[in-house]
Amino acid sequence: MPEWSQAASTPLMGRTTVESAHPYAPGHDEYYEVSFPGAAYIALHFDERSGTADALDHVCVYKDASLSEVWGAGRFSGQDGEWPGAGGCAPLMVPSDHCTLHFHSDAASKAAAWGFRVLAMAPVDESAVE
Repeated sequence: MPEWSQAASTPLMGRTTVESAHPYAPGHDEYYEVSFPGAAYIALHFDERSGTADALDHVCVYKDASLSEVWGAGRFSGQDGEWPGAGGCAPLMVPSDHCTLHFHSDAASKAAAWGFRVLAMAPVDESAVE
């Protein structure tokens, strides 16, 4: 009779960091692809320092590169400390293995702000890791 023992229950976690310049310049649009092939979800944890000068400057988390549908609240902006995964807020859970982040800074923005940094984490299958 074979003996069985429990395997490790901790999944392999893929991680990548996406960020703007600190501080960021006005009048920019930047797009970032986040992908963990085969992952069931991606957890987005914004840095505590994430913040924009005003609501005209923002980060959107889109479902894909078509930029037609968003995950979560749609736009994240300001310095109110309500960025997903920061200041006690729950991370933004993206139920997909990919998403597109868009950072927009309005050309009319005069104030400097820190920008954003987000740690994206996803459980991945070891066979998907190169």
